[in-house]
Amino acid sequence: MSPPRAFGFGMVLFPLQVKNLAIFLTCLNLIIASNLGPEGSILALMLVVLVFAIPVLGLIGLYVAAPGRASTMLGSVRTWMRKHNRTITVVVYFVFGAFSLIRGLSRA
Repeated sequence: MSPPRAFGFGMVLFPLQVKNLAIFLTCLNLIIASNLGPEGSILALMLVVLVFAIPVLGLIGLYVAAPGRASTMLGSVRTWMRKHNRTITVVVYFVFGAFSLIRGLSRA
């Protein structure tokens, strides 16, 4: 599969990942609730999309930079992520929860 096709495939399958969808919707909610104006909201949305696209772009870059070793490297990363899946999820949700809490308290 070519890098552009892999990127497109990853972006199409993105909404099927419930964790990512929940985080993405939270980001959209924050953008909508903020008073950034149209230009600021568009810029914030572009940054959110870029952040969500970075893993896909990183994988494409890895396959371009080291096509022979990419599968082995990604296999070891997958093993580590499977082993630490719960910890990763808790940390990500904690960071977003803390950010939302701080933001909510600052508006009160």
